[in-house]
Amino acid sequence: MAKKVKKSFVSIILIATTIVLCLVLSFTTIFIVKQKIASEAAALPQSAISTYLEEVKNKNYQQIYDNSLIVDTHFNSQEDYINQLENIYADKDINAITYQENGNENEFDLIYNDQYLATLKIIEQDGQFIASTIFEGDNNYLIEVPTGQSLSINDLTVSSDYMVSSNVQASNFNGIASDEDAPKVDIYEINNLISEPKISVDGYDKVMKDVLSNTYYVGKSADSSLEDIATNAARIVAQYPAKDGSLGAIANISITSSDFYNRVRTLENTWFTAHGISDFNAQVLNIMQQNDQTFIADVIWDYYINNGSLERTYHGGYQISFLNVNGTYKIAGFAIDNELNPANGE
Repeated sequence: MAKKVKKSFVSIILIATTIVLCLVLSFTTIFIVKQKIASEAAALPQSAISTYLEEVKNKNYQQIYDNSLIVDTHFNSQEDYINQLENIYADKDINAITYQENGNENEFDLIYNDQYLATLKIIEQDGQFIASTIFEGDNNYLIEVPTGQSLSINDLTVSSDYMVSSNVQASNFNGIASDEDAPKVDIYEINNLISEPKISVDGYDKVMKDVLSNTYYVGKSADSSLEDIATNAARIVAQYPAKDGSLGAIANISITSSDFYNRVRTLENTWFTAHGISDFNAQVLNIMQQNDQTFIADVIWDYYINNGSLERTYHGGYQISFLNVNGTYKIAGFAIDNELNPANGE
């Protein structure tokens, strides 16, 4: 009986010792892992930044650009991005670049010769840390895409996260009372681009920029016959302030409930010098159909006048939006930008 008690006691001691050893081993392992993680975390900025700067030094531009799209989503073309990168790092001694935290999570400012050089952002992906230079471009745009269509900028797909309005009237038709036949669009807001975007939408082959804002319209190539409608409208509108035409003539080619017509009918009609001889020449620079019932055209014109003692040629530019009303295209929107006409720079 005594032997059995002794054996049981020994077994208990062995089990207890084993448990204690396991606990000690576990705590030791956890401590080592934590120390390793802390060590890696401490070395993270220097390691990731050093790796990145080495890629810059070696001009591994394809990898640099691909990583930039992962680290901080943007829609700059590879050409624009690399050009900007070279502007920053060209002629710099990479080994002399230092860094410091800038207060934003995972962002570090690079310093060269005691001067700010650029900002890097670091993220973790698939167990690896990658860095990228962050650019703040000066170009911000609204892009109006036919409702339901997918948008790409510089061959990069734009997600619906960038959509600010859906199935609304195209902004160049906002001045008309009824929007039943005006183009319906989804509007995307894209900021911080380095330069003008290359816009593409499947099934549509034309893009035009609003002459008064950083807004782009997307549509299709227009039939050349619409150019005559655009130049004729430009002539009738230009003739009114020259006192060679009437307000009634403008009313005949316009949606009279539109903001455009309301502006024209209150226009002080004293723009041109009084004259007896005049001549009007116009050219369509760009034309596009936003849908089957509308089109938009950039028209430049030269208006020559002569009153016997004085002759002068005026140069102008119009962006005109047309809506088909009962089979006839009427002016629905109108913007003046005389800088469209190259002759104004002469």
